[in-house]
Amino acid sequence: MGFYFSRRDSAVFAIDMLLCAACFWLAHSMIWPPMQPINEVFVWLYSLTFGVMCAIATLATGVNGSAWRFTSLPELVGLLRACVGAALLLTLLVFFFNRGTALPRSVPFLAATFSFVMMGGVRVAYRMSRERIGTAKRWMRGQSTPIKNIALYGASNNADIYIRSLRRSTDVRVNVLGMFDDRPRWHGSTLQGVRVLGGIEMLPDVQDHWRIDGCPVSELVITEPHLKPQEIRAIVTKAAEARIPTRCLTDLDELTDVDAHRLVSPRPIRIEQLLGRREVPLDTQLLGAFVMGKTVLVSGAGGSIGAEICRQVASLGAERIICVEHSEFALYSITQDLVEVFPEERVVACLADIRDDARIDEIFERYAPDIVFHAAALKHVPLMEVNRVECLRTNVVGTRVVADAADRHGVAAFVMISSDKAVSPTSIMGASKRAAEAYCQAKDRASETTRYLTVRFGNVVDSNGSVLPLFRKQLQRGGPLTVTHPDIKRYFMTIPEAVRLVFKASMFGAEHPDLRGCVYVLDMGEPIRIYEIAERMIELAGYAPGRDVDIEIVGLRQGEKLKEELFAPNEPKVDTGQEGFFAAAPQVAEYALMAKLFDEMDRQLDERNADAALKQLRHLVPDYLPADPVHLKQTRQGPGSEKVV
Repeated sequence: MGFYFSRRDSAVFAIDMLLCAACFWLAHSMIWPPMQPINEVFVWLYSLTFGVMCAIATLATGVNGSAWRFTSLPELVGLLRACVGAALLLTLLVFFFNRGTALPRSVPFLAATFSFVMMGGVRVAYRMSRERIGTAKRWMRGQSTPIKNIALYGASNNADIYIRSLRRSTDVRVNVLGMFDDRPRWHGSTLQGVRVLGGIEMLPDVQDHWRIDGCPVSELVITEPHLKPQEIRAIVTKAAEARIPTRCLTDLDELTDVDAHRLVSPRPIRIEQLLGRREVPLDTQLLGAFVMGKTVLVSGAGGSIGAEICRQVASLGAERIICVEHSEFALYSITQDLVEVFPEERVVACLADIRDDARIDEIFERYAPDIVFHAAALKHVPLMEVNRVECLRTNVVGTRVVADAADRHGVAAFVMISSDKAVSPTSIMGASKRAAEAYCQAKDRASETTRYLTVRFGNVVDSNGSVLPLFRKQLQRGGPLTVTHPDIKRYFMTIPEAVRLVFKASMFGAEHPDLRGCVYVLDMGEPIRIYEIAERMIELAGYAPGRDVDIEIVGLRQGEKLKEELFAPNEPKVDTGQEGFFAAAPQVAEYALMAKLFDEMDRQLDERNADAALKQLRHLVPDYLPADPVHLKQTRQGPGSEKVV
């Protein structure tokens, strides 16, 4: 690539050269004895030489190309280095030619000082004038652009960049009224003219004072990038007491000042930032070895988990992605997402019902996948309680259809996505997932061609039909937020992390045939009260729970438990030596018996005989205990019982 010197760079080079030459002449005039004769030619030659050296030095340090309107400390340091370097070089040259007899030694360094002040002063003056112009433009059109008063938390580099970016902008009118920081050493100091008023506990009182003055704060922006979840929660709670919504900035420490004016923008705080769970760091390059160059089939590709699997498989270098989905719109959506980042000819959209064995067999025959991620399932617990036959046909029979097709067509690995609701299930959805787990475990022991790997985890944040989107809709309507029970708890994990851990666990399982029949259980951390999540979401919106927005207890729904589990009593936890997941010691029935039970269930479901199918389910999942949602009592129904709960 050739060296490019723009017209602007040429102008800056000329300005710097002339300024430095004038500074050298001034320094020489101040130092040279007034009664001593002077050689004007040598003075002008030295001045011009020094000016050229300084200008070239600004090129070498990268200062020449910096935009003047964003001049900051790094540019000033670069100017200082350029001036000192030019002074040293000129001193050496003069000493080499005439031993420095015609030039006082202090002149180059005094000239360097003057040059630094002049070049830096011109740049800073230009920047200040641009900021004044931006302020004037905002003032001139002030009647059409409303003022937004905000407060900041965190006397950090982020805050410095953010305040300066607001002053440069001509598109928004944001006024920073004050700043808060819980570090006492900052109290009373100022940053870019904004005073640090004290700790966050002062916010409600200060907001009352601002409100009396007619300028209340409409938003608190957290600028400190490395706060712990509990610290963020404390800030959000205090802001909610003052009825102030909270947002945050990303970490801008690595950005240049030039880039920051375009990128600084507060974003909403994600609820997962308040959950207190540390994400497991993973080596994506290592994970890529599992799918790179492979044809990967994903069932349920349009769902929350299936879609994320597709995206990550695409990013990890798969050869082809087969998206199998029953919903036309969901299939269209995920394929449109994929073709933006993945070659369109390598994305295959297959509209199919996983319960249709002929259609599934046709897809496997045509595309010959190497790996199958089976994420298709019906998962809404209360809804499945009143649609039991469809739940069993999809989650049990459908899983068998796809698993058997993988075996017939020599798929290397079949990965089933399971749920914590499969452990000691009290719902038809959980029992159906446990039956599917048991079938895949038996297949893993019996198959000579395919590894069957089951990965179990809890709730994921913002999945389709989950509680968080429901809470957001209820907040938009002004509340109340509905919680089934004040003590109900769930495990939570972000969707991207869950999928990455699915890849890691599957890769580990495929490499360890001695662990056939195991269920791999993701490390979900500690369960979280849903009531607490509701409180946090209300506070993030700038409201106080119970005062501004109510939380209503509506009672447990049919099939729900107070707390989910990750391991059954007869599944001892096995430490895999890997961070992020464990293994549940297998309790596996013989495949022949499992196949016979599934054949019988399939026949009963084809006849729409729900009672008989549920009896068969209890043979498959003996620890299925339907729960009474009102009294939280459990009634064990034996395999021969005629009663359907």
